[in-house]
Amino acid sequence: MPLNRLLAAFEDAVEKLAAMPGMGPERQLKNPRFQGLRFWPIKSFTNYLIYYKPTAEGIEVVPVLHGARDIERALEE
Repeated sequence: MPLNRLLAAFEDAVEKLAAMPGMGPERQLKNPRFQGLRFWPIKSFTNYLIYYKPTAEGIEVVPVLHGARDIERALEE
């Protein structure tokens, strides 16, 4: 996986999410700290998901994780 392509795709996705923070489905997790958490795949790298929360200023990226990961466990680390 060429790192430059991944980073460019990530930056493009984050810009779009910041402009439209309601994109992406909401992920329901047990921990109330993650209430309102949404996710969005990185174009051309769809196994990698950007987890984010909409904020008044745009978005807060929580982590970027591979889709095969146990999301709840990864967020608690």
